[in-house]
Amino acid sequence: MDAKATLAEVSREYLWQQAPIVVLCFDDQGTVGEANVYAKTLLGEAVMGKRLNEVTLDFAGNTDLFELADRGAMPVMLSLGVPGGEPQTLYFTFVRQVSGVIALGSADPAEQGRLQQHVLALNGDLSNLTRELHKRNAELLEMGRLKDQFLGMAAHDLRKPLGLILTTSELVLMECDALFDEEQRGLMQRMINASQHMAEVIDSFLNISVIESGRLELSVANVAVSDLLKQAQHMVAPYAKRKNIRIKLENALGDAVASVDATKIHQVLINLLSNAVDHSAVDSEILAAAGLIDHDLVFWVKNEGAGIVPEVRARLFTPFVKAATVSITRDRSVGLGLVIARKIVEAHGGRIYAESEPGRGATFFFVLPGRLNVKLAPLD
Repeated sequence: MDAKATLAEVSREYLWQQAPIVVLCFDDQGTVGEANVYAKTLLGEAVMGKRLNEVTLDFAGNTDLFELADRGAMPVMLSLGVPGGEPQTLYFTFVRQVSGVIALGSADPAEQGRLQQHVLALNGDLSNLTRELHKRNAELLEMGRLKDQFLGMAAHDLRKPLGLILTTSELVLMECDALFDEEQRGLMQRMINASQHMAEVIDSFLNISVIESGRLELSVANVAVSDLLKQAQHMVAPYAKRKNIRIKLENALGDAVASVDATKIHQVLINLLSNAVDHSAVDSEILAAAGLIDHDLVFWVKNEGAGIVPEVRARLFTPFVKAATVSITRDRSVGLGLVIARKIVEAHGGRIYAESEPGRGATFFFVLPGRLNVKLAPLD
């Protein structure tokens, strides 16, 4: 075999097996009889037996393959329908054969170069944006850290003088009660109430700053479920007594013991009970209960208040959102109590949610999976 024949054979083998060029051999009936590896990879094995208008997206079936071949070497730009992908636009040359037509399709090198430069430019822009995003994220993290630090320091520094004001006011009212008339007693009580409210606000901000900084730690121990309910009832009872509200306890778990951070779960229950008192009418009843839902420990607090509209209920556990549609008492909370409750419950691996209808009260549930030491039958 001479060198020319060898070169022709190698070229044909390369074109048929490896070249990134579409080769379609149409028979004298105008259908694909043969296709190279690249064409089958791009268009799928189903390309065999198809006509030109079935392969491309450009024609409606009225273009004559043989007329294209008669144009000679003039390239024709066609878009190929690629199964499961974006269309591919190639420049085709059609060569007339004794029996049929060979179509050779390849990308325009100049267009490929422009596309490559465009992709490189986009990649550069993306890299710059990514670096800028990392920088902004780092700045936001630092700002968040400084915010938490500031809140913690500010709240801590306010605690001492406020505590002094509160203690002194209570002492003056107690020691000088006989010397005050009714108006003066009222003024002193307003001062004490305002100081107590400010102390609660400061405690809320301190709790949030600790939680958001990731420093919330649990001190888990075994505690009787009944004790958790009774202690929370005891703490809120004086507040509820002012409105002649009864706090009823129901414990379906008997002597069951839970593995929780008692102080923090106590805080959640007090928060829910205090909110229930805030949004309950005089001479009403609040239920604080514990039981099982799908074998998981669950607490719930139910009030007979005004209820919660759906749009507020959806945002209850986000900062600065108040619970009820209308507060029965003067609700001066800053809307952080439920956020703190959610964070504590989530730290225990649980979830907290509310069910309510306007005018029919509200029930707040928090579920603590895997926290009950004694497995009992679930509630019906």
